[in-house]
Amino acid sequence: MNVNYTNTKVITVATHNEGNLIDLLNNPYGIDIIVLGYGRKWTGFKMKFELIYDYVKDLPDDTLIIFIDGFDSEIKKPLEDAVHTFKTKQYKLLFSKDLPKTNCITKMLSSRFKVCKYNKVANTGLYMGYVKYIKIFLKKCLAYKCKDDQIILNSICSELDFLDMDMEEEIFQNTTNQYNNKAVFISHPGNVLNFNRLKRSIFEYRNGFILFTLFLYLSFSSVILFYSKNKDIKVIGFGFILLLFIYVIVNMDYSCKCLI
Repeated sequence: MNVNYTNTKVITVATHNEGNLIDLLNNPYGIDIIVLGYGRKWTGFKMKFELIYDYVKDLPDDTLIIFIDGFDSEIKKPLEDAVHTFKTKQYKLLFSKDLPKTNCITKMLSSRFKVCKYNKVANTGLYMGYVKYIKIFLKKCLAYKCKDDQIILNSICSELDFLDMDMEEEIFQNTTNQYNNKAVFISHPGNVLNFNRLKRSIFEYRNGFILFTLFLYLSFSSVILFYSKNKDIKVIGFGFILLLFIYVIVNMDYSCKCLI
């Protein structure tokens, strides 16, 4: 396959080392991964759009940018396979299809999003496009106060006729388990689950976790109230859980209310 991909840049955003980042940087195909934001303080998902826009704003319009999530992604095939498919199908800006709704967690999280195209949710963890179209897309995204990149994408993507989705998963695949043997880049969203990431998710994924948080609050409160025989423990335990619940609700991200 003779494909010119010299003007293609593969980028990711990672403020620190976590998950698959080191394996991604030392991928078996020798693909150079440009890391944006390393050592910076994480300010929310929209930070990815801000960093990417700063990076691409002065690049030539015909530069091809491939973005992959730094913590959850793997490279399964050579870079030229992705470029060949992208150019053959004459895409301009292509996003990956979100995880299938296979369990209560994915259903809960996907409930935050509108559908993008083809009645499917698009995922911001894997996408590629020419700088010309990425700049148009990012300028539009950055005009919103909403801090959730994926909510913004799925809210505005129908307005952009040059934006498409990889419905056949030939370049990108988001999966929780099985690789389809076609995609060049795959991601396992949420595969890296530690305390930091869980804590961050509860505050940033407001719509996905607010009912879950309420369920936990009611469950723990019920256990304390009905199973504890010590009155002081009941009062202290109930008060602590109530304060914790209030703290979580108050500090959740409400910036995307207008887009949900």
